Amino acid sequence: MFARRWKAKRLLLRSEEWKVVLEWMKEFFQTDLPCFQKQDGERLFDPLDAMRRDAHREVVLWLEMLPKDKGREEGE
Repeated sequence: MFARRWKAKRLLLRSEEWKVVLEWMKEFFQTDLPCFQKQDGERLFDPLDAMRRDAHREVVLWLEMLPKDKGREEGE
């Protein structure tokens, strides 16, 4: 059961649809923007927005790394 699931996940992660989903996530969560931003006229940064933006970026980076994981094969 585990080997079948892992093989299915690897097929999904290497598919073209997965790349489209990752691009959508990057655009939706704006992972290309800096973490610390301030609004026009504001003097302070919003730490919660910075934390949220950083977390979104980390998740997207982790998801991008998954298909490149060569060390783990089916059945391990």
